[in-house]
Amino acid sequence: ALAISFSVIMFSVSVKNVLNNMPSPVEVGHFFGFLVATFTNTEFLIQALVMIISALAIFLIKDIFNSLADLGGQVLAQRRVKI
Repeated sequence: ALAISFSVIMFSVSVKNVLNNMPSPVEVGHFFGFLVATFTNTEFLIQALVMIISALAIFLIKDIFNSLADLGGQVLAQRRVKI
């Protein structure tokens, strides 16, 4: 489902034009304004897919951090047992 959503966005949005018009990320105010303008001026389908992909990415990152924290706790527990 994620791959299909990403494919729809890639075929519906002219990524090359977006990247050409995008200000430098160093200019935080202009960059944030550009992101808001590009999001609000797209079709509803693209907006919905961007929100779904963003939510999935947040949950994926959260799970990765939780897994790393669990792994770190297991490594520390193993070191304590060996001492």
